[in-house]
Amino acid sequence: MGVYGATLGFYELWRAYDRKVSYREEALRLVMLAIPAVAVFGHAIDSVSIGTRHDLVFGVQTGLVFRIMNGYN
Repeated sequence: MGVYGATLGFYELWRAYDRKVSYREEALRLVMLAIPAVAVFGHAIDSVSIGTRHDLVFGVQTGLVFRIMNGYN
């Protein structure tokens, strides 16, 4: 997801530079591209539970990114 998002972001920045798009319009486009990724990441962090409560330990949250991308779990 990160590589795909970075590719789209860099492409949009190159396109904005090439076409002389306004900063406001380009910022809106980049925010629109980021909304789905932020929503999925927010849902993933919210849905992680160990036992009966949500575990808010920083180490668990950072490891969550790798657990989500592992297709064998």
